[in-house]
Amino acid sequence: MILKTVQNKSEYYEIIKLVLDLQKQHVDLFPTLFRDYGDFDHFQTLVKKFDTEADRLRSERGLDLFLYFKQDENIVGCAYVQDKIRKDEFAFVDNNLLFISCFIIDSKYRNQGMGKECLSLLKEWAKEKGYYRMELSVSHQNSSAIALYEDFGFQKEMLYMSCEL
Repeated sequence: MILKTVQNKSEYYEIIKLVLDLQKQHVDLFPTLFRDYGDFDHFQTLVKKFDTEADRLRSERGLDLFLYFKQDENIVGCAYVQDKIRKDEFAFVDNNLLFISCFIIDSKYRNQGMGKECLSLLKEWAKEKGYYRMELSVSHQNSSAIALYEDFGFQKEMLYMSCEL
């Protein structure tokens, strides 16, 4: 298993089906929070519009990255990570924090230990980059993901809540 950083559009489009699958799951769970993009072609068109100069700069600086996990020639999963360096903030301890905005294992590879293996690779990669901590958020309804994260060593610390206005 290897972990690679998405370097170009063609690599990004290799993982876009996983991202769309996750988006559809989120739409089903939280229809007032996530947008339904319909089919793959429509989603792909909208993704192209999202690629702005600001996105490219954050990516070039290594602040927001798409990573993917490959075993042999198969993409097993992907992660979108964000650099959240906390320095000189009033409330927080200074910390180099890697926030995992999304973590996806292809449904064909779930329940085979791939999630834990991918998280291990991500953890080693983060340590090499100088991070001291990883955080993520997960739907309270996603019991299999919560179990994976807890088995890996993540602990519940904060509860994210929202309400409609």
